[in-house]
Amino acid sequence: MRTSRLTGRRGGFTLVEALAVVVLASSLLAVGGKVYVAGLRGRRLDKAAAELVYAARYARMLAMERQTSCELVVDKEAGRFCVSVSAYDEGEGRWQRQAVVNQFVRPVELTGEVGFGAVEVERRRQRACRQGSQRAEDVDTVVFTPAGMADGAVIELTDGQAVRRVVISRVTGRARLAERDEEALVKESVDLDGM
Repeated sequence: MRTSRLTGRRGGFTLVEALAVVVLASSLLAVGGKVYVAGLRGRRLDKAAAELVYAARYARMLAMERQTSCELVVDKEAGRFCVSVSAYDEGEGRWQRQAVVNQFVRPVELTGEVGFGAVEVERRRQRACRQGSQRAEDVDTVVFTPAGMADGAVIELTDGQAVRRVVISRVTGRARLAERDEEALVKESVDLDGM
């Protein structure tokens, strides 16, 4: 190292200075890591809520397009949801509910700490749509009619810290993400889409 002409000291950092930088950097990383994890958790919750809204919108559109009822099935215990329709099973010789799987919609399993909170649906206890399963389970369903209407519903998603509410209007069948501080009640809400 070079020596300073004025002081005669060698250049560089002392051990105390280097340790101070290491302590400062590690404390900044610890705080940044907590913020990153909280942000990641929030993004997972937002993604799950957006997927639920899109699935409900697709179910409404599919019901109107096919002129038959379509269901959004919410399996709270298993942490998943799907869109289902009636399809004729030639092997069984009868109509069965089947999950819709295509490029627009698919069954979704919630990941990480994201799960369902309260699920309020006017019509409850329908048969589940499980791909490849003949078993019936108690699940919550939202039925969309060919006229574009639906069972009113408020479906909460939570990660243990934050909550996102998806509201499905009885009158119009439209799904939307409720404002964070909005109280969403099925029986009290009538959505006329901004009349």
